[in-house]
Amino acid sequence: MIRSLLISLLFLVASPTEAQVLTLEGNYKGTDLYVRNPFSEGTRDTYCVDSVKINGQPAIAKIQASAFAIYLDSAGFKLGDHLVIKIFHKPGCGAKVLNPSQRTYFGSIEITGITKNGTLSWKAEYSENATPGPYIVEQYKWHKWVEMEQVEPLSAKPTTYTATVPMHSGENTFRIHQNFLGVPRHSNEVKIDSDLALLKHDYDKVKKVIDFSAFTQYELYTKKGILVKVDSGTTLDLSGMTKGVYYLNFDNETQSIKVRP
Repeated sequence: MIRSLLISLLFLVASPTEAQVLTLEGNYKGTDLYVRNPFSEGTRDTYCVDSVKINGQPAIAKIQASAFAIYLDSAGFKLGDHLVIKIFHKPGCGAKVLNPSQRTYFGSIEITGITKNGTLSWKAEYSENATPGPYIVEQYKWHKWVEMEQVEPLSAKPTTYTATVPMHSGENTFRIHQNFLGVPRHSNEVKIDSDLALLKHDYDKVKKVIDFSAFTQYELYTKKGILVKVDSGTTLDLSGMTKGVYYLNFDNETQSIKVRP
């Protein structure tokens, strides 16, 4: 085991012998650990890390987040205490200790509510010596996360934010995304059923115009997956589009459209 690493928290050694366990061992030097915790491969709601133990006991850590802290000071450890920290994680995902050489507080983002009229509220905080990116409000639709709005951080201290988000018919899902010191992190997800009727559309093949029954965001892709139009409104003009099959995202639907000459 290497004993000459110059780091502020622990003498850390990652064990390669167990594919699903990251083992850190050394003497406590007064700083908490921070861990990158992406979603496990092929999912959007299951995080990589399953549990954390320190000297065989469950650690104080909120692991249901894209980056989390392992709190050592509040666990009662004293300087010089020998620690063996095991981070149990799913195979094939990139759980990683982010601060082997310095303290970095990632703070928190928590969605606190959403109303039927689309007012989304969240609370957030972060380290005062950091410069985080904007809070990006995302909605899950069309089988992906779609950016709705960006809100600039106002303060490192706990602060409440709001944004007005567009609703589509059926169940709506939202989260807050932020890039923090190059590491993506996310809030909890919130779901709400809207009272909006299922949006319909009428395609005039002669005029090459699509009329939607209500205002909607939309995206138009070629058969090869190339984005050619993205906007919002009640009509979509397809004049000038070359002949072929296109895929139209609108409301919470994806449908194919055939454009003729």
